Formats: sequence, structure tokens, C-alpha cells
Amino acid sequence: MEALEVELLFMKKNHEEEVKVLEAQIASSGLTMEVDAPKSQDLSKIMADIWAQFEELAQKNCEELDKYWSQQIEESTPVVTTQSVEIRDAETRPEVKLESEIATYNCLLEDGEDFSLSDALDSSNSMQTVQRTTTRKVVDGKVVSETNDTRVLRH
Repeated sequence: MEALEVELLFMKKNHEEEVKVLEAQIASSGLTMEVDAPKSQDLSKIMADIWAQFEELAQKNCEELDKYWSQQIEESTPVVTTQSVEIRDAETRPEVKLESEIATYNCLLEDGEDFSLSDALDSSNSMQTVQRTTTRKVVDGKVVSETNDTRVLRH
């Protein structure tokens, strides 16, 4: 048994010497080893870059949208102003008022309400107002019932 232990010690010592010799040869030969593996990517940095690009794009879109709506408002304001003036002028012209009254009377006559032509022509010296009330019951966006009431008020 002792002989085996001595042989084992000899082999270990011999092995260590061979390893040292090989390491010395490698060191003197100038061999360099590099691992050809890609570096690990920093996902948090990539996500931060994507988020920054997203925020920049969102800001740009908001600015473009604000600019677009400002331009639309600037373009439509004169048109709306002109049309408002035209409507106001049209309402003050006598012929428009008369045409409106005639259309109202015709509408009342066509509906067959308790309204007669004599009511409309009665008393040319007095002031008359026609009051028409329409009541609609709407359920789920559909008209369920409708009631019309017409009154001629004399002043």
C-alpha cells in the first residue's frame, strides 16, 4: 500500500511540473484568447431610448394637431362671422318676416289643428302671436308619442 501512495505522490508531483511547463509555453508563445460572443444588451437602456422616441413623436403630433386646429379656426372664423351678419340682416328685413309668418300659418293650416284662417285674419288692428307647442316622448332615441297644441294669442 505504501508503494502505491509513493507512486501517487510521484504522479501528482510529475503532473504539477508538466502543467507548469505547459503554462510557461503558452505564456511565452503570445497566444491570446478572445471569446467571440456578443456583449449582453442593456434592455433598460433600449426601453428608455424607445420611450424617449415615443414621447418625442407624441409631442410632435400634439404640436401639429394644435397648429392644424388653430388654422381651421382662423379659416372658419370670418365665414361664421359673415354668415352671422347675413342671418341677422335677413331677420330684420320685412319681407323675410312676412314670409316667415306666411310659412307658419301655412304649416298650421296643413296640420289641421284647431286653427282657422279667420283666426289669422281676425282683427287687423290688433297684434297676434301664434304659439305652437309640440311635445314628444322619446324612448331609446325613438319618438313614442307626439302631441301638438296651437294657440292664437291676441294682444
